[in-house]
Amino acid sequence: MGSPSDANLSFLNFISDDEFRDAVASDFREMEAARNAGAWKCVVVMAGSIIETLLVDHLLTLPSLPKTEEQLLRMELGPVIETCKNAGILSSRVEHLSVVVKDYRNLIHAGRVKRLGEKANKETADISVSLLKIIVDEVSEKRLATYGVTAEQALTKLLDDPKAFRSAYVSMLPKMHANEMRKLVTNLLPAQFGQLNEASALSSIFSHSSCQ
Repeated sequence: MGSPSDANLSFLNFISDDEFRDAVASDFREMEAARNAGAWKCVVVMAGSIIETLLVDHLLTLPSLPKTEEQLLRMELGPVIETCKNAGILSSRVEHLSVVVKDYRNLIHAGRVKRLGEKANKETADISVSLLKIIVDEVSEKRLATYGVTAEQALTKLLDDPKAFRSAYVSMLPKMHANEMRKLVTNLLPAQFGQLNEASALSSIFSHSSCQ
């Protein structure tokens, strides 16, 4: 994962759901602002929220859901982590480190903080951020293997390194999920290159990459 101050947050492009991606980007910026201000409880809460969203988003892309979509959307972080561990998405190391954030919601409620003795300090905040980075790496790797590249990843590759995109498109585009290809062709490419039909959109990829 790149520097936390990356303005474009392009490392989040592996997230397939647009609303999830926007929520994670917002939470990530808030987490970094809290980290810079030394607001450790906010850091842990934001890290937990981001991790939960990342994992649920990935679970929802699996060909065979471990639970129903409604169940996944209602699950809290502890059960989500356990489900991901059982599905081979997360390593045992991540599961063990996750004890720091799995009950992050407790930090929001003063009564629970007092009753359960929950607390957050710089150490737990640093561990939470490190855990988030590890999970981003593990989930993005699994996502690429099971789901392929997202439309956002394909467009970013095209714009950042057109020549590399052109050489990789043979392996990249045919493996894209149908929903991602549809989003690339009908939403992202027209927004980038103007209103295009499908044939023109795909043609624009290669003409753009060949001119660089």
